[in-house]
Amino acid sequence: MQSTLAKALLLFGALQVASAAPLAAETSPNLKRASVLLSSAAGQPHDATFYYDINGGGTCGPVNGINSFAGIDAGYTYCESNDISKAKTLGARGTNNIVAMPANLITGNKAKYCGKKVIVTWNGVKRTDLDLFIWDACQSCSGNDGLDFSSTIFGNLAGTANCAAGRIQNKMTWEIVDETVLAFTP
Repeated sequence: MQSTLAKALLLFGALQVASAAPLAAETSPNLKRASVLLSSAAGQPHDATFYYDINGGGTCGPVNGINSFAGIDAGYTYCESNDISKAKTLGARGTNNIVAMPANLITGNKAKYCGKKVIVTWNGVKRTDLDLFIWDACQSCSGNDGLDFSSTIFGNLAGTANCAAGRIQNKMTWEIVDETVLAFTP
């Protein structure tokens, strides 16, 4: 019969071997990260702006004297269905997680980008906690740089102290990944 000390040492050794083994999730060939469809130019920091909010003025609206984005919220986004009976207004979508990407990049590429997840890195912090997705085109976001957010998300990223500026420059990088948040129907 083994002594209690011998049993403890055997158990300790088994635990060390078990803890050294990789976790199944780390080695599973079925577990894949979503591939990047597009990212901000050369990974350099770019601009962020805001243009709507389904909650009245949102986080930044009151700072800028905006009590409502009703006119914008009543409009249709670039990614809505061409069939008007299926299309929803920005306000009817009921989310502040819609992101507008540069119009020159999404034009002709709706099926590729609409509804895809956006991962933002703000001041070096990757914000995977935000369930952002492409659903609009930003006419004032030129080239491969800025993104346009809701007032609430902008305030969440930039902080309310930065709301009055309306545009924060060179603080953000972004990736659009091949993960569908909202299904696109042409």
